[in-house]
Amino acid sequence: LLAADLAGSLPAAAKSASVIPEAEIDKNVSSHVSAILGALDANLPISISYFEGNGSFIANPRCEQASAHRLRIDLNFYKALVDIDQMALRFVLAHEIGHFLQYEADPNLTAHLCAGVAIRQKHYELMADFIGGYMIDVLHGSAANFDLYSAMMYLADYSFTDVAHHG
Repeated sequence: LLAADLAGSLPAAAKSASVIPEAEIDKNVSSHVSAILGALDANLPISISYFEGNGSFIANPRCEQASAHRLRIDLNFYKALVDIDQMALRFVLAHEIGHFLQYEADPNLTAHLCAGVAIRQKHYELMADFIGGYMIDVLHGSAANFDLYSAMMYLADYSFTDVAHHG
């Protein structure tokens, strides 16, 4: 999920996530990823790394001899999501796992991304959004006490003139 415009709109408390120990973040992220993969009955090799950036999670495919897909998590964006709700975090993680499912299902997509070739990004982003919403329903159903609409309005990318814009 790319949210290029989010950096300027992050709550002050989310601008530096360094107050949360990385081990705690890793445990939280890993438990959400495990729940999502378990519900999908999927066994995807995923490595997780963290950085401080401008508001994004990045799902990189396995390229060449890599042993796992790479999920790169911006610590500031993580904090902003957790400040909204744990389900906002779970939705974004499910969205990124949706990209990993796309990479597994479509070798041409993976080859294009690994080669740096442009793709029809909106198409793939909408599918990943669907997977994110679907996973919230599968994992929580009507018990999901989560205002997805409000969270997505907050998280959305509003860079309509940017070629990488996807919603």
